[in-house]
Amino acid sequence: MRPEGLEEQGNFRVAQLVIDGYAGPDLDEGQLTGLIMKSGDAGSTTLVVGANDGYVEQVADGYVTFRGLTSVENDVIINILDNGQDIAHRSITSLEAIGTTQQHASSLSIPAGAEVTGISAYVAVQPPSTTTMQVGVAGSQFSLKRYGAGVSTVAVSSHRGLETPNQFYKASVPVLINFDVAPSAATGSIRLTLHYRQIAPPTS
Repeated sequence: MRPEGLEEQGNFRVAQLVIDGYAGPDLDEGQLTGLIMKSGDAGSTTLVVGANDGYVEQVADGYVTFRGLTSVENDVIINILDNGQDIAHRSITSLEAIGTTQQHASSLSIPAGAEVTGISAYVAVQPPSTTTMQVGVAGSQFSLKRYGAGVSTVAVSSHRGLETPNQFYKASVPVLINFDVAPSAATGSIRLTLHYRQIAPPTS
């Protein structure tokens, strides 16, 4: 769903509803997922739940009761205004094939005009001989470890990458990984995910 698909101005909260324990003729896994839309903090609520065997739709002040444990995930807010302004929260990811150099230039680049929340990491396959890594950008010693210092390179380890949140970049900047030693073989793989937001100013 995109903002232009909504007709009125305002702030809309959109989330995914997960209902564990739901069972139906075509739902062997016992889970039902749906979509919640809420207009503003005190506005009306619309709930649409889709399933393999049909859907439930609830509008405004009606009540729908489900069996099972319910939870809300992937909660986001969509702002719709008429003057072109916008704020977008995005994440982009790349599974990096690691070579044998001590510094790895990632295929990820921070977009121009982005405010970075963090760069998270997951080690799929440990680069041989390495123990730790730094995640950052080119520049000073601090810049090189801005989003991770002493991060373990042990397989299946992960890192949130929130050491220096809310850093603004006027121009596009490549993401770098620096290892404690150069990998002895080009068999490692590490997933990096860049989390950032961009603001579009009003045009009228």
